[in-house]
Amino acid sequence: MDLLVLVDIYRNDTAKFADIVLPAATFLEKTDIQAPDVAIPRVIQLQEKVVEPTNESWSEFKIIQELAKKMGYGEYFRETEEELIDRVLNHWGLSVDVLRQNRSGMVFEPNVVGYYHRNGFPTESGKIEIFSEKLKTLGFDPLPEFKEPTESPLSNRALAREFPLVLVTGNRVRSSYLSFLHNLPSLHRRNPENWVEIHPATAGARGIKDAEFVTVESPRGKIELKAKLNSKVDPRVVFIPYGWGHNYDGSWQLANSSPGESVNILTDHALTDAMSGMPNYKSLLCQVRK
Repeated sequence: MDLLVLVDIYRNDTAKFADIVLPAATFLEKTDIQAPDVAIPRVIQLQEKVVEPTNESWSEFKIIQELAKKMGYGEYFRETEEELIDRVLNHWGLSVDVLRQNRSGMVFEPNVVGYYHRNGFPTESGKIEIFSEKLKTLGFDPLPEFKEPTESPLSNRALAREFPLVLVTGNRVRSSYLSFLHNLPSLHRRNPENWVEIHPATAGARGIKDAEFVTVESPRGKIELKAKLNSKVDPRVVFIPYGWGHNYDGSWQLANSSPGESVNILTDHALTDAMSGMPNYKSLLCQVRK
């Protein structure tokens, strides 16, 4: 039993969820494990709770556990959070207690040179596969193949006449890694709003100057942002960072004072990759106007 199973049950019996609200706790309010996305060797570290959850917020674990109880599946979720973490860590011969003794973290992929020669890789053949039998079985092309994005100047020339630029929605800005950081004064000052980066030649052809407000429009909608001229951007491309467009109630006055624009107004949630289900965030068409 896991969250996906609960979601399936929810779709069939929404009445069981009628009186449940799910405000998730922040990382400071829950114990968890962190495995930073860094080069090998990877390090795993215990994220310890600093304060108790405020107001009515719960950790994701408790939300799932209480949902299960509400639906009559509590017997499958009797572990505590730390017991569940121990079960995950056991794969690497670690535990919560061991991580507490090593607060700076520990290497958790200690495979010595020659490990994969002796044990093989986690593929159907146990080898590095260029031709993937697994993908073939699932009905996908077993060999790597480039496919032009469905929405691009080459694949949809008619649409590109109206929307000639490729829109790339970008990685998180480090000072605004998640939306709640927009409400911290020291970080808010660095990037109070988001922007659109555009090549100077592309901007000049449209009469756009640096820091001027522009309209960015796609087949889904349009938003207004300040232009940031950047010669490193391809002249055929514009870039917009995501993570803005919020308008929360309560104690978000600082963030709400300059909420920025949600780039998701421009993206297409229905245009997804057949293999992964991932929406297209990096190669949609748009137009930018002064």
